[in-house]
Amino acid sequence: MKKSEILWVSLYAPYDSIGHAGGKIENYYIKKLKNSNLSNIFLISFYKKSQKSLIDLDNYGIRKKLICTDRWYKPLIDIESTLNPYNYYANSLQNFYILHLKKSLKKYKQRRGIPAIVILQWTQTVLLSDYIKHLFGNIPIIAIEEDVQFLSYERHLNKANNIFEKNFWSIRYKRLKKLEIDRLNIVTKICVNNIKDKILLQENGIDSEKIFTWIPWFDNYQIIDNLSQNKDILFYGSMNRPENYLSAIWFIENVFKKIEHTGYRFIIVGNNPNKKLLKYRSSTVLITGFVDDISKYFEKSMCLVAPLVLGAGIKIKILEAMSAGIPVLTNDIGIEGISAKDRIHYYHCQTPSDYIDSIKELSCQKDLRKKLGTNAKLFIQQNYNLETSYNYFQNIILQMLEK
Repeated sequence: MKKSEILWVSLYAPYDSIGHAGGKIENYYIKKLKNSNLSNIFLISFYKKSQKSLIDLDNYGIRKKLICTDRWYKPLIDIESTLNPYNYYANSLQNFYILHLKKSLKKYKQRRGIPAIVILQWTQTVLLSDYIKHLFGNIPIIAIEEDVQFLSYERHLNKANNIFEKNFWSIRYKRLKKLEIDRLNIVTKICVNNIKDKILLQENGIDSEKIFTWIPWFDNYQIIDNLSQNKDILFYGSMNRPENYLSAIWFIENVFKKIEHTGYRFIIVGNNPNKKLLKYRSSTVLITGFVDDISKYFEKSMCLVAPLVLGAGIKIKILEAMSAGIPVLTNDIGIEGISAKDRIHYYHCQTPSDYIDSIKELSCQKDLRKKLGTNAKLFIQQNYNLETSYNYFQNIILQMLEK
């Protein structure tokens, strides 16, 4: 084994056609790093059977140990981590993943020795940074925080509807926050997707010198011209995720029902729509399921709404919609980590009336829609350069390898 081997540990094996935002970020940076020939890369990660034929790591020369999550015993060993509010990892890292990550890390050490650097992608793997130090000694560790997960737990707590849920999420939130901060204090460098998360970590005692930001991968739709003359309102994302289907339902119940009679359509795009959402399907609420290409919806929709009720971290869908020049209407959660200005690059909406008023204004003023879209495109061009971001990340790796 070469001394400069990088051990990369993640929850989801990347491939070029991967659909979710975090997977796209990992896929871009790990393959870009491998192509730089700075070092060998060995990946420990997980996959589903349906993804096996899509995984293309061999084409890029990335060695790997991949664990299939479609095991009959996974639900059994995850029962404790799922149901026990006092679970050590607060169900952020489930028992199945703990078992296989520790086993795979031990085998890595036996067969390949000590890596030069360990990169841990997603908070869940970062929670094992103490185990990494115990196993490999005092080696450099880069923690990639896709989002600050304790913030997501805090939002679950704030949204809890009864005393049982409040107690449950209160226990989990406090446990995860302490654990996440403790583990981040162990690592050498922390990578976040936006300045807001950096500030949040600093406010919770993390040394600012350890934290750097990069640009998350997003599909750039700059070449699209949004010249829609219709009244279609777009929402898109993985529609089996609570932060998406619950947000779409909130919009239907609180906003769309009040305006649908005036000619608007609400188009919901995304794979595996939840059953709770499907019951709203109608002639004016279109639920498409998975689509190969979102660009045609960017071209033909009047605006995109993202009234998010859950979630944390930067929202890739917002960057992609802004790059396409489609007017974006979103709230505090949707715009967090993106320094866009209200009514210049997007419309900030918190209440149902905010959304209703903004939609009506945009539908009546086509010049305003065009101006907002043009400003949004320029904002993305000026602030989200992936090549510059990668070069910064590469320099951090080089500095670590040279020590």
